[in-house]
Amino acid sequence: MAQFIQDMIDTDGFLEFTKHRAKVEDFLIGHKMYINQLTTKHGSMVKGFISIRDYYRFVFDRIRDGRTETEIEEDLTTSDRYQSLVKERPVLSKKAKGFSQDAKNVKLMSDILAAAFVCNICGARVDKKSMHLDHIIEKSKNGPATIANGQWLHPYCDSTAKRKLEVTEP
Repeated sequence: MAQFIQDMIDTDGFLEFTKHRAKVEDFLIGHKMYINQLTTKHGSMVKGFISIRDYYRFVFDRIRDGRTETEIEEDLTTSDRYQSLVKERPVLSKKAKGFSQDAKNVKLMSDILAAAFVCNICGARVDKKSMHLDHIIEKSKNGPATIANGQWLHPYCDSTAKRKLEVTEP
């Protein structure tokens, strides 16, 4: 992911990524099995990161072009590079005794994601350790420093994206 983000920065595409970040993250989380399969096939170190970076780009390009989750899944199956990926969901135990490890993992991930902080600019999840508290109505426009006038943002969305988006969007 770090290399994908660096590529976005190098090609001046990070603002465009920011506009679609939440959908990209949702797709990647919902299709984690594809990343696992790519890691198994290509490795998890230097030789494997390029295939995963390219997969991120593949997904981002399609989300940017307005394709739905189902359409992206279809694109993956028709791609020479990704047609071997298998959409698999964990089989959850229905036994009354004990939860399977897959069931525990699914429950943990869904609870964590449901409780995650979300950036008010891009709509993607933001880590509590890096989020910024920002004024909704800017201080320069007499926005008060009150709880009601506060919003959580990614550092990039706070420092750069919100200003660029104000200029480019009506």
